[in-house]
Parts: sequence; C-alpha cells; structure tokens
Amino acid sequence: MRSRKVRPEYLSEHAIRLHFDYARVGIGYALRLSDAPLKETHSFATIANPERQNGFSVVISNAGDWTKRIIQKPPDRLWVRGTPTIGVLRVALLFECVVIVATGSGIGPCLSLFNSKPDHPVRILWSTPNPEATYGKGIIDAVLRADPNAVIVDTRKTGRVDMVSLTYSLYEEANAEAVVIISNPSVTRKVVYEQYVIPGNIIFRQRGTHWFPGDNCDMGRDHTIYATQPGYVKYYRDPLKHPKRQYIGVVFQRHWTLPQPPNAARKRRLGMLAVKMEESESGQAVVADMQMGTGEEGNASVESGGARDTGA
Repeated sequence: MRSRKVRPEYLSEHAIRLHFDYARVGIGYALRLSDAPLKETHSFATIANPERQNGFSVVISNAGDWTKRIIQKPPDRLWVRGTPTIGVLRVALLFECVVIVATGSGIGPCLSLFNSKPDHPVRILWSTPNPEATYGKGIIDAVLRADPNAVIVDTRKTGRVDMVSLTYSLYEEANAEAVVIISNPSVTRKVVYEQYVIPGNIIFRQRGTHWFPGDNCDMGRDHTIYATQPGYVKYYRDPLKHPKRQYIGVVFQRHWTLPQPPNAARKRRLGMLAVKMEESESGQAVVADMQMGTGEEGNASVESGGARDTGA
C-alpha cells in the first residue's frame, strides 16, 4: 500500500479522470485505489498513456457514495494497493480484428488498447448517455482515432438500443475474430448468451434459481437452463406468468421477441401457424399453410379422405 500523487481532470458531474505519473502500465491492467485504506478499496481499469509515455490514468464515473465524493472533491493523493493486475481486455491482442463493445465508463479500459496499439484493427460500439458532455471531447477523439467509423450511441437521444443486433452487425461487417465486452453484468450476459443453440445446449449456469426456463427451454437438476429446440436465446420478463421472475427462452427467428402476446397463435419450429381446418362447399377440408416472417402468402392444401393434394 503506497500513497501516490494524483492529477485530477474534471470531466463532468458524472465523471472524473485521475492521472498518475509514477509508473507505466500495459494494456488491460487494473489497480485498487482508496482514500482510506483501512476501510475500503475500489478497483479501476488503467488507461496507458499514448506513445509509451510514462504514467497512466483511470476514469471514475458516479456509481456510488465513494465515487461521488471523489468527483465532487478531487484528491491530490490516493493510496494504491498492490501492483496492477491483468484484466479481460488483454485478450484483444490475441486476435487480428476485434469488436470492442462498451457502455458508460466501460470505455475507460478500452482507451488503454486504443492508445497503446493505435494500428490494431478494431470496430467500436459505445453506448452511453451524453458521451461528449459526460466524458469530454478528448475521449471522443481517442475513440474516433482508433475507429473513424465508430458507432457512438447517445442513449439520451435514442433510448436503449439493441446491443446484440448492433454488435452482430459490426462483427459481420468487419469479419472480426472476437468480440470483447466491457459493460455491466446485465448487458454482458445478454450480448454473450443471446446466441444460436441446438437442443441440449446449456444456455446458463447458476447457483440457485435466479433465472427460470421460458419458451423452448428446460431446467436441469443443477439449475442449469438448456435448450429444448434450436433457435436464438432471449432474456425476458413475463408479468402474466410471474411479476418478478426472469426467464430465458428460445425463438426460431433472430428478430422474434418474448414473451408472446396473450392468446397469440403458437409459433412452431418451421415458422408455421396452427390454423383451424374449414369445410369447403364440396365437403373437402381446406387447410391454409401460413408462413410466418416471410411476408408471402401461404399455399393451400386440400384433404379428401386419406389423400392429400398440395397446390403449387
């Protein structure tokens, strides 16, 4: 535990950047800070200075009493516990091209990669409210230097966006080898686990029962949730089933959502709807095959006795 000098850079009422000059750190490191080491310490990702300059910085956003106090009353010294430890962002160096997904102050640790490896091919998706007003033009410029076509979403203007679809679009567009997500557990879980599964695939492991099986899913003895049908994983709530429970389900088309509307026709594996057979004037049973999600009219099939003829 050592006391280190700090040079604060005020960004906004929501965020502050603290600069340290005593050492140079690599990509994807984190360290623990405190103003009262006998009470509490807090972990923050480091941002390496560009062009191998000595020193580093951390971005702190307002997420509680301690961070709020640091922003309102910036310190000139802080206690640093131990040595920096390696974080998840380090794995980005293993891949030729990666998609970096960040929300809020999660862009902080990503700046370490952008500053230290400006030529490393990346695509960036950053979602946060009021990005320039909150984090300053300097951070915006650093993001755009790393990826001139970076997708920066101002959620104050657009509201919450579909992070899964945006991430997948960037992944396909860049022909990337990996996706690295720096976000809160909820968004991280949604982006990572909203994938295509086949029957028997374990979707989610848990201790206890925090998530419940929804459509086309079931729960094992160890509380793992697994798929019973092939499709795309969705996380959702269904107040009609239970006001507080969270469900994991599987749908057959990526753009479908859960829960389904009350009394909606059941969507089957091949995208068909179960419809009632109607009697024609000749006494033959006519069944309309309705294809979901294609926008095309279905075919009509005619049943008479044991024979069935399908129209072209």
